[in-house]
Amino acid sequence: MAGILQRAAEMTIFCNPLTNSFQRLGEFEAPKYITWSHQNSRPLITVPLSEDSTAHRFKLRAFDGCINPYIVFALLIHAGLDGIEQGLPLPPACDENLFTASDEVRARYKTLPGALCDAIRIAKDSDFITKYLPEKARTAFFAAKQAEHDRIVLADDRTAAERSLYFERY
Repeated sequence: MAGILQRAAEMTIFCNPLTNSFQRLGEFEAPKYITWSHQNSRPLITVPLSEDSTAHRFKLRAFDGCINPYIVFALLIHAGLDGIEQGLPLPPACDENLFTASDEVRARYKTLPGALCDAIRIAKDSDFITKYLPEKARTAFFAAKQAEHDRIVLADDRTAAERSLYFERY
């Protein structure tokens, strides 16, 4: 889990691949901060405890419904394995509601990228992404996402442009 937390920002473009994916992060109970907890249901990763107080699974809560599951799950597996191989320590759990916490508390935590362009830049600069995704796939994906971002940013009516791009296209 420590590896997934460490690589969360780098994987965000694949977990939230649309321009409006980022409108929900930090809003509507979608996590913005890179945290985990057993008790709190608001962090990026929630690890529910079973009746015997052991953890058998975790929930990663920042996915958009438009992910490519093959890419995302491959990256999650590699991030988890990297965390194990590097012996990364798991940071302390965040048991506070960061939606209502003070700025001082929220400042202690890293955040996911706040916009598609930020997520593209972080992933392009990532040695982790470069190591595990083929160059042709990365280049095509980043070019497509940058074109979508540019189209929406330059539009007079962002909502209409997103509707045209995503709903009429698919």
